[in-house]
Amino acid sequence: MSANLGNALEAMNRAYGRNDVDAYFAFFSPEATIVLPGRGRVPVSAYVERWQAVVGSGAGVERCVMLDVALKPSPSGDASIVTYILDVTYRGMGVEGEDRRRLSMSEGWFLLDGAWKLVHMDWTTLEG
Repeated sequence: MSANLGNALEAMNRAYGRNDVDAYFAFFSPEATIVLPGRGRVPVSAYVERWQAVVGSGAGVERCVMLDVALKPSPSGDASIVTYILDVTYRGMGVEGEDRRRLSMSEGWFLLDGAWKLVHMDWTTLEG
């Protein structure tokens, strides 16, 4: 279970890092709960629209690296809580110079119809 989920998690973050909106959101359940910092809970469709606009403007991710990944699978193996640090550098997001952030990610994943899907995502920006 962990290896397959780990592969999905890595593939999702690789898609995020290359600004491949379609590949990135292919890992999301349409009913996923997304909690944006400072905005609260939003539907997946709002997050998709926001990210399409960012990437469409030429902004986006310059690079991202996952650190300190921890998977906490359910006893039945069809769900997991995932936490990690995403060390990400953005471009064109309204900040002069390098816009590097360390995001503390907290996600819930379900095995749905044989594929791992993200069903909950929440993050905060770490200081320093």
